[in-house]
Amino acid sequence: MIALINNEPDYSGIGKYSCNLYGKLKTVIDCKYYYLNINTKKVTVFNGYNKKQIAINKPFSGFQTLFWHYCRECIKEEKTKHIMNQNLSLLQTNTSTIVTCMDLIPIIQPRNYYDYLVRRLWYSGLRKAKHIIAISENTKKELINTLNICASNITVIPLGVNINSDSVIGTIDLPVDAVVILNIASNQERKNFKAVINIFWEITKTIKNSYLVKIGTITHNDKIIIDKYNLNNRVIILPNVAESEINYWYKRASLFLFPSKYEGFGLPIIEAMANGCPVIASNTTAIPEVTGAAAILIKPEDENNFVSASLEILNNKQMREDLIYKGLERAKLFSWDLCAQRTIAVYKKTGLL
Repeated sequence: MIALINNEPDYSGIGKYSCNLYGKLKTVIDCKYYYLNINTKKVTVFNGYNKKQIAINKPFSGFQTLFWHYCRECIKEEKTKHIMNQNLSLLQTNTSTIVTCMDLIPIIQPRNYYDYLVRRLWYSGLRKAKHIIAISENTKKELINTLNICASNITVIPLGVNINSDSVIGTIDLPVDAVVILNIASNQERKNFKAVINIFWEITKTIKNSYLVKIGTITHNDKIIIDKYNLNNRVIILPNVAESEINYWYKRASLFLFPSKYEGFGLPIIEAMANGCPVIASNTTAIPEVTGAAAILIKPEDENNFVSASLEILNNKQMREDLIYKGLERAKLFSWDLCAQRTIAVYKKTGLL
């Protein structure tokens, strides 16, 4: 029995990875899934069609590290574990543990020294893991160069994508002829939403019926820039969106804009491609290995080039259709079935199965 352990909600990148992988694995191997939910103060255990919840009735004052410490009691009897992200690596209680590492961004580009120290604590279990699954070659390189992990102890297994035609109509009514520019990201500085606003502002000067849809929250500074450009009626912010509505926006959008400065993978990129939305993204970190030749890649600081490339895609039907075709083909290389198969191979190689 392998216990998969996750702490992130299913709509997040880590959550999508954890839920989809467990969904595939449980049909072929003996496994269970632990979800550590700090908001409900409960650990939910999924085992086949059975589910139970364990309340954490100890004070932790919102401190994640302390909550996870208490959760350790719930999983200590599990002999073989797959910890689904590097933040939880400190939870391992024996040597039969696989850890998936998404990225090491918080210690490579820390917000502050305190955050750096906390992340070093959280990531402390990576060195002790029996094996590490990295979601990209870029993340593998980070593990080798930053934590001195031996390359032979790391296997790269890319994420998958759900190619699903189901979607619901968006909750925002836009004109039928509206040209939608889509961005999906958190409000972290590295996601570079300031650049997205600047690029969109330039696009509006040429394409008068254009709208920017941002799925995710924004910062106060982002709001100031939107106000400065008087774009409040042209920028749609959707903080909480169901998966089915996200698929609608991928299909509704004429362009997916992703000038992120740093990515461990960039799952929204491949999701956009799978839904037939052309992509312009940054040429940094893991993004080029995800997109291949199926997107236009530009330096994240080169806003002028982003603007010109965006206008070319929006005005050149042949170029747009070519990118859509390449994106659809590229997305076929990323499936949760393949992710599960490669993960089982790691379990077998390391003796967990």
